[in-house]
Amino acid sequence: MAQGAGGAVGRTAGAAAVWPIRSADRIPALDGLRGIAILLVVLFHNTQMRPQTPFDEVYVALARLGWSGVDLFFVLSGFLITGLLADSKGGPHYFRNFYSRRALRILPLYLVFVFFTLHVSPRLWPDTDLAAMGRNAMAGRSEVWYWLLLPNLLFARDGNFGHPNLAVTWSLGIEEQFYLVWPLLVALANRRRLMWTCTALVIIAPVIRTALVLDGADPVVPYVLPFCRMDALAAGAWVALALRSPAGVAPLRRWAHPVLAAAAAGIVAIWYLEDPLDNGTWIEPVMQSAGYTAFALLFAALLALAVMAPAGSRLARTLSVSPLRMFGTYSYALYLFHVAVRRFIRDEYFPVASFPEWLDSPLPGQLLFYVVATAPALALAWASWHVLEAPILKLRRFFPYPR
Repeated sequence: MAQGAGGAVGRTAGAAAVWPIRSADRIPALDGLRGIAILLVVLFHNTQMRPQTPFDEVYVALARLGWSGVDLFFVLSGFLITGLLADSKGGPHYFRNFYSRRALRILPLYLVFVFFTLHVSPRLWPDTDLAAMGRNAMAGRSEVWYWLLLPNLLFARDGNFGHPNLAVTWSLGIEEQFYLVWPLLVALANRRRLMWTCTALVIIAPVIRTALVLDGADPVVPYVLPFCRMDALAAGAWVALALRSPAGVAPLRRWAHPVLAAAAAGIVAIWYLEDPLDNGTWIEPVMQSAGYTAFALLFAALLALAVMAPAGSRLARTLSVSPLRMFGTYSYALYLFHVAVRRFIRDEYFPVASFPEWLDSPLPGQLLFYVVATAPALALAWASWHVLEAPILKLRRFFPYPR
């Protein structure tokens, strides 16, 4: 999940006339996109109702598409990281500054969360169903996979998502593995070659996933392996590089709307073909083969339109509204916390069977559950930002990117 330098993006000197954004600038729309991403993920995980009516079935089927919020995070990460690397390329301490800033952003909260989940929570609530699930999930497994930020490889090996409260860490593993390779490629290749590399990754990723699907691999495998999800990161990186081209934003502006429309049409077609009222969409074969790439292209086109949108445009105003930006600011901690909070509240205080109903539909109870489960997770994320994350991020001043 992307947690870059806020909405900060940079430019090279040669792009000044065509994309006048400085490294210190902040684009509010990117915080809004990050807010949309975390809200999609929370919607996916916190939708617990058992459909009773045809409308319920349609609602749950649409809510299941919230898994795609992680792909939006990937696109944002590819965009922000590639932009920062491209703008600092050739500057002093290129690798040191990048990895130090990434470590300050990702590791403190992540390591605290893993330690709390594996060693504190079981002692605080030893008799809960969640504690029992955690013990069963870790039985016979080494926790070193989590400490080394390799949970996605563990999940692929075992064909499941491991400890229930650490299941979301698979995406962090993918991003960290991306960070190990991408800075070196940016340092060695020019912009054109990098764009061709991004294009190749967008093509190769669905080919690998299709091969795995046809070979009968567990659906978890193409979902969590790094080369299977490189299309979203590469699509975001391609946008960052295209914005820094000599031609500026004009070619990207011409292509953004057609790509957005085509990707949306592809997603609708795949969603319809997979019988969404009966299946979990992310695990279906066609969605895994082609749908992930369709979402990557959809979000990349939306990102391109967002960063090119004039300040007073409808899109810029929509993505800059305070609630979206707030969720974007606290998205990292909320992403880590929300599943654990949801499980605890659902299992201990608000079981699905007790959801209030109206006209034989549990949707009113589901809407109440969103509030009951999300509010404490957001409060914890707010505290995490102010107590842990923001103070640590001040240390990034020792590892500045060149202007």
